[in-house]
Amino acid sequence: MNILLTTDLDDLADRARSNDRPRVDPRTTLAEDLAQIWGTHQDLYLGFADIVDQTERGKTVAQEVDELLEALRRDCGIHEEEPI
Repeated sequence: MNILLTTDLDDLADRARSNDRPRVDPRTTLAEDLAQIWGTHQDLYLGFADIVDQTERGKTVAQEVDELLEALRRDCGIHEEEPI
């Protein structure tokens, strides 16, 4: 099961910036780098994803995990009492 977590480019840039990630092209902004990477590889990522989850600011990690578990149960036919 492959789960693709997505978010808007500004949020992604903030996350990458706070982790001091290396740049693909130092001549562009981080947001432009990310947009280029996503534009080039979007079909590949989406093609492999069984579930695509749009993460959102304001939700806790626990809330995001609960939503993913709900999607897994729904998409895989797992009942709530069964462990995942």
